[in-house]
Amino acid sequence: MSELIFKPVISIYGGDIGGTTIGPAIDSLGFETVDFLFMTSNPIAHSGGGTFTLSLKESDTTNVNANMDAVSASNIIGTLPTGIVIDSNSDNTIYKFGYRGHRRYLRLTVTLAGVIDFFHPFGIALLSNPKKFPYE
Repeated sequence: MSELIFKPVISIYGGDIGGTTIGPAIDSLGFETVDFLFMTSNPIAHSGGGTFTLSLKESDTTNVNANMDAVSASNIIGTLPTGIVIDSNSDNTIYKFGYRGHRRYLRLTVTLAGVIDFFHPFGIALLSNPKKFPYE
């Protein structure tokens, strides 16, 4: 049986979110690559005009609540979703982007704008390219 070569970590807990939702800190110690998957749900009611934007922050310290910096565009692999209209075109969609920086802690934030009913996204970070295998 082969070992997994990546470690999945929740970056945004699923559920009906509103306003700004800050995900848990992700400790990338021991891994060289972090890819993110952000999945949208099918809202029960589209109120129109609602959007979401994702932001990614990074830090070198364990006190991630106070000392996180926005990740520069040069350290984002792919496109960080911003201003995505929540409608039938964005239902049940998976957005993928990665991080190529060298800071230890990461945190994903979802910011909603407008009126949105029953929006239940979910995010996963995939830590890969372990520096030591098998990883702990």
